[in-house]
Amino acid sequence: MAEIIIEKYADLVYKICMTKLYNFDRASVADACQNVFLNYLRYKRRFKDETHERAWFIRTAINCCTDIYRKNKRRFESEESGDISEFNNISAGDNFEDPGGELYEMLELLPEKIRYAVYLYYIEEYSTEEIAEILKTSGASVRMRLKRGREILRERLDGIAGQARNDLSGGLIIDNSNERSVLDV
Repeated sequence: MAEIIIEKYADLVYKICMTKLYNFDRASVADACQNVFLNYLRYKRRFKDETHERAWFIRTAINCCTDIYRKNKRRFESEESGDISEFNNISAGDNFEDPGGELYEMLELLPEKIRYAVYLYYIEEYSTEEIAEILKTSGASVRMRLKRGREILRERLDGIAGQARNDLSGGLIIDNSNERSVLDV
């Protein structure tokens, strides 16, 4: 029975943990995933249906990641020697194997509250009311987070697109009056 549940929700839990702990090492992500499934084994109540079970896994994954984040934050703050190498050994290059490509990289740029709403809405395809229940907030708050997330992503994507246009043009500036062309070298 446990193997079936792990197989069913492992990918979901892993993606959520990677989204929450993207700056942490893989061991912390694995710990969070393991804690989620241990909590499931200890959970005595049964779920009404698969939707409630899935929502429980999402909420528990978020909570386990928050616990790991707080634990590491306290450890970082309590280091009096000034040696922060253990905390800084986590780099952007340590990111998860990106199952969704550039989308997950863009999600990392979003503030945490917005990132969860965007992830659950666009990737897990939950409704705003379901997300509100999972995140313990109002539907209006979820819709505002989605709006802000879209705005942030649009700004970033416009910036990337503008950079790509400049790179493709090779710095070529053409005056529309056909009086001159200048190539920036």
